[in-house]
Amino acid sequence: MTSVFSRADFRAMAQAGEESGVLKVSESSAIKNLLRLDSIPVKTIMTPRTVMLSADKDTTLRQFYDENMPLQFSRIPMFDDDRENIIGLFLKNDLFKALLEKKDDEPLSILQRDVIFANENANLSQLQNILMKAKAHIAIVVNDFGAVLGLVTMEDLFETILGLEIVDETDDVADLQKHAREIWQKRARELGLLEEGKPGGKESASPKNDSADS
Repeated sequence: MTSVFSRADFRAMAQAGEESGVLKVSESSAIKNLLRLDSIPVKTIMTPRTVMLSADKDTTLRQFYDENMPLQFSRIPMFDDDRENIIGLFLKNDLFKALLEKKDDEPLSILQRDVIFANENANLSQLQNILMKAKAHIAIVVNDFGAVLGLVTMEDLFETILGLEIVDETDDVADLQKHAREIWQKRARELGLLEEGKPGGKESASPKNDSADS
């Protein structure tokens, strides 16, 4: 059965509900943002490859640990020889567990898990379906030729819907939080999720979560 209401109608009702006090501002914003997912491409919310942490599969566990602690990300993309050649990812917790098991000299490849890919022009509804179907938290963003452009996370998607940033309880580095907050505010204003002059980020919500995405 086809709905008699269009997306514009639902957005108008959400706005009316907000103005009448029936809906909270956050509730109205979430509804309106959900209705926009089909029109927002993945590339607008991704973290660019230039600031994406990744690791060579042949790096030893100890070397990676020594060079990257304190590690702020829970999932780190893994490449083979070239950063453009992403072959999987590994979990921070798996790294810690392997180090406790005295596997310091083993390569990161022993921790490799599958990673999924999303086209830069896919919309956020499609991204949601891709992530949920694969039960994945992150996807590597590629162009039509397969070149790696960046990374996008489930948290990025939630942030776009809710209009706030999600904080990782292990993320206690102030300048990283500030940097993540500034990136999100810029992105949110470009997408029309945050009005010019209005505060956003950690003061009103919280910064970026858990993947290797900043």
